[in-house]
Amino acid sequence: MAPHVVNAFYNPRENHIYFPAGILQKPFYDTFYPLALNYGGIGVVVGHEIVHAFDRQGSKYDAKGNLRQWWSESTRTDFEKNSECMIHQYGNYTVQGKNVGILVDHPVFIPASQ
Repeated sequence: MAPHVVNAFYNPRENHIYFPAGILQKPFYDTFYPLALNYGGIGVVVGHEIVHAFDRQGSKYDAKGNLRQWWSESTRTDFEKNSECMIHQYGNYTVQGKNVGILVDHPVFIPASQ
């Protein structure tokens, strides 16, 4: 990944987080932000990438990057059960106003296109 890319990622085969310099810009970081805001912004990105080591894909790799089942069967079962519960819960939320741009623009768009 090029240094200017505004992204970060976790590589399970290396068990490393890659954090290019490009991420060090708004909204995650700014030299004019208070330290707490910078720590929080970057901390969220780091925490997000660490969690990938324990998601459905990352959890299939051990600490040395070997693709193997290192969780017990009961741990895997509990993980899948809890994951499905979260998917069900958060997948049913409706974001109010999500399509407001379409509703506002629609009356303007129709006459212009006729």
